[in-house]
Amino acid sequence: MNSTPLSQESLQQQDPSSASLEGLQLVLEAASRPKSATSSRSQRHLTPQVKKWSAACIDTYFGRFHDRWPVLHGPTFEKEVESVRLRSTVLLIGSWLRHENEGNNHLIFDIHSILVKRLLDELIDTSPDPAGVWPLRTLQSSLLNIIFAFESGARLLFSLLVTVFRHLRVFSADAIEHQIRIHFSGDFPPWVFSMKEKWKRLCTNMFKIDSYISLLTQQPPLLQREEMSLSLTSTFGQWNAWGIDVFFRRWPSEPVERSQYRICDLALGSQQPIPPVILVEDLQIRMMGVTNYVWILNKMRGSPNPALCVSPDHKELISARLKRCKLQLDSMTSIWKEPELNKMHIDFLLRAYSAKEEPFHEGWEEAARNRFFSFVFSATMLYHLLNMHIYADVHSYMQNLPVLSPAGAASAANLSSLATAVDNAQVQEWASSPDCRIAVSHALFAYRVYGSTTSSPSDLKAEVVDPIAHMTIAAGAAILWTWIQNTTSACTCMSPMPLAGELDFGFVPLGAGQSPEVDHWILTGGNVWLHGVHLCKCNVDVWLSPFAAILSHGARKWEVGDVFAQKLWSQLGLQRSV
Repeated sequence: MNSTPLSQESLQQQDPSSASLEGLQLVLEAASRPKSATSSRSQRHLTPQVKKWSAACIDTYFGRFHDRWPVLHGPTFEKEVESVRLRSTVLLIGSWLRHENEGNNHLIFDIHSILVKRLLDELIDTSPDPAGVWPLRTLQSSLLNIIFAFESGARLLFSLLVTVFRHLRVFSADAIEHQIRIHFSGDFPPWVFSMKEKWKRLCTNMFKIDSYISLLTQQPPLLQREEMSLSLTSTFGQWNAWGIDVFFRRWPSEPVERSQYRICDLALGSQQPIPPVILVEDLQIRMMGVTNYVWILNKMRGSPNPALCVSPDHKELISARLKRCKLQLDSMTSIWKEPELNKMHIDFLLRAYSAKEEPFHEGWEEAARNRFFSFVFSATMLYHLLNMHIYADVHSYMQNLPVLSPAGAASAANLSSLATAVDNAQVQEWASSPDCRIAVSHALFAYRVYGSTTSSPSDLKAEVVDPIAHMTIAAGAAILWTWIQNTTSACTCMSPMPLAGELDFGFVPLGAGQSPEVDHWILTGGNVWLHGVHLCKCNVDVWLSPFAAILSHGARKWEVGDVFAQKLWSQLGLQRSV
């Protein structure tokens, strides 16, 4: 698209109440200039409205995006960051999250495209010197644009960024210590802390987005778990101590012993001692460490070579590791049920997940508690998604869901695709297996977890959650659709309630290992219900449409989820027309 800057005259003809257009245009101009010509501030005089818009975008970035991707050091961003690339990235993400005007989205994606091109040029043209000054702002900008691309639909840049990190040895604790000692030396505690933590946050967020991309695309992870030799990150609260006074106020309760434990030990699931203070982020790393196993399982699935077939023991081994993480998550959340008995632990978690909130602020506990549970929510959805990938060919089921016309008429190719999915003996065998029932149980549990965390699909909370939630809902919908289309269970829709021996997933405990009735159903099979609705072919539009609604509304900022939702809606439209 032509990204030539608008003239001042055309800008003046726009709605004066909207500063977003002018602000984005200024960002576009700044991002378009070569690095040699850029400066820390726009050469054009900024109006008060644009300054207000810029501040609002930065607040939105740190208020909605930063919690799930804590790449930047918020307390020092305004004072330290002079990089046009990085500031432009923060502004475009903030503007995108504010959805000020859908008509301005083309400008946002123009800015992103230009930034990606500029960053690619910088990474390619520069010969990184491990002994020289590392381009921190370029690396931060690149990672944030990769994350934005993942959430908004485009994909570029990641493999090159991984290559640069490896060349610089950013994943090595010794190399980072050398970088800081030679180029960023100092002994002021907040300075020393932030310099080390910036690199650890970059690496952990790269590991996270690498896992997400692998699960979405069925490509092997680019990062090796063994590479992540850095120590564990600090608490979210210490990283987001807004003010020197706040930093020193929080420092005495910071579990500094965590620096003695490495990310790779958690990711590998090694028998090394685990840190005495476990955070939700640690459990996420432990779970993301099985992503490579999941990719291998998917490649082995259905292999004609018996030696390459996946054994139940392999799947059970990986699932058991995930279950241990889920049990720890359940333990962390259960303490809130008895606050008087667990006051010390709860107080620590409130401090660990604080940001700008302070104990003397009104409502600070609620804000920190909500942030803690948002981390738990993301980790729980990741747990269910990984299990679905272990026990089902999620990627194939999502790909085989055909697109139908709004009228419900399918093309010959689409019908052929559907017939292949329905008639495939392997899929039908899976649909009647315990593996299928395990995957179905995780799909239904994930739906319940999502519903209990976000009050409605269109609620604001639903659009600021980690994209892993919507990936999980999409995977669950694909599994449920494939299962119900290939199941041989008899229809009992006329029954007003579950018959003897039938299970309603809407009323079983969500904790790991707390549902013997689910374990029994996995072994024996039978009809199932969800909140009083029988899961059957005849009423699939009733019980599966909420999945599509979540993806259409709550995930409207995740383009891949929206595309899959349209496919799902079209299928449900066909079902209603039958």
